[in-house]
Amino acid sequence: MQLPLFDKTFLTGLLNWRISLPALFCIYSSYYWMYTVHRPKLICGQGKLRRFIEKRLKTDYYYPTCWAPGGHLQTILRAVFQILPPIHYTREILPTPDGGEIALDWIDDDRDTYRGLVVILPGLTGGSQSSYSQYLGYQAKLFGCRAVIYNNRGCGNSLLKTPKFACAAHTDDLHIVLQFMKKKYPDLPFIVAGVSLGGIILSNYLANEDIKEKYVDIGFAASIAWDFHKSQASLETPFNRITYNRYLGKNLVKLAENNYEMFHKNRDQLPFNLDDVPNCTTIAEFDACVTVPLFGYKHISDYYSDASFAFKTHRVKTPIVFINAPNDPFSPENAIPVDDIAKNSNLALILTKTGGHIGFMEGLFPVGSTYMDRLFGQFLEAYLDHSSDLKD
Repeated sequence: MQLPLFDKTFLTGLLNWRISLPALFCIYSSYYWMYTVHRPKLICGQGKLRRFIEKRLKTDYYYPTCWAPGGHLQTILRAVFQILPPIHYTREILPTPDGGEIALDWIDDDRDTYRGLVVILPGLTGGSQSSYSQYLGYQAKLFGCRAVIYNNRGCGNSLLKTPKFACAAHTDDLHIVLQFMKKKYPDLPFIVAGVSLGGIILSNYLANEDIKEKYVDIGFAASIAWDFHKSQASLETPFNRITYNRYLGKNLVKLAENNYEMFHKNRDQLPFNLDDVPNCTTIAEFDACVTVPLFGYKHISDYYSDASFAFKTHRVKTPIVFINAPNDPFSPENAIPVDDIAKNSNLALILTKTGGHIGFMEGLFPVGSTYMDRLFGQFLEAYLDHSSDLKD
């Protein structure tokens, strides 16, 4: 009887495997270098900001992690693999006129002088504990800036003092923070960087900014949802609903549960039924249950229209640079108003081919900074060295 080791079929299969594996590697390598590695597209109208980016900002080639090039893998795995940078915080509590509190986490830095102030706005339910917030702050510190992470009410391991959450369309808290910062650092240039919801709040703030009381010198926003209606539709698709929508919906409910004592104490004044909150399973359900009545909207569609920066691009007078990926499950390609962005010379969009939502992983072992972090560092250095390029 012939041993299986020397069976002709076995040997043929082994030979085919040894040939096919290198062939597949060569095919995928060709695909990766031809279609995945790329220099992001710049979308910006003619003007000072475009000239500044083309001359000063190195929009380097983006080398996505070869074993995780897709949007979903980028979105999910970035938070898993990224090791936190070596930074520490000192917390300061800023009281608000309505009795609330905002937790400001200052990145420890013993310099006597600073080149600028960087204010970082995290995403939905995120805060100073989020790796992307810390990496932006780390970049700011590297380039000689005072850096602070502004945690939305109830986020960043803080508690609510009043029944008020963050709202994408309401920018009063950001204005309070910036006013406070200006008193502390009146002579420093203000660079504000927002990620996801933080970027939306920043964008809406700049769309409504009173030029007579101007605080932001330049902005940077990553992975924002431009059109809330299209974002909701994307998040309601089966995979996105299970993977992202329910997860963040659960986080919002948890945020409310962490502050149950305060809500219960004020339940007679609440414009929503507190007992309905635990039943919310998605972002939209939570918005319909809590955000809409809390901020005086009649319907969730009214809130989403008001929160969508896509309808306000023409109103921005302060330069701001965005980075988005077309395979972002929170803001799909059809939600990005490319034509409207190009019409306002104060807006610049750096559009990558891939990157997902706050992903932008690069390198074989994506444990450190991402392409987004690296781009922010280059953006910061360029502005600090050549801000005069953007002045009249």
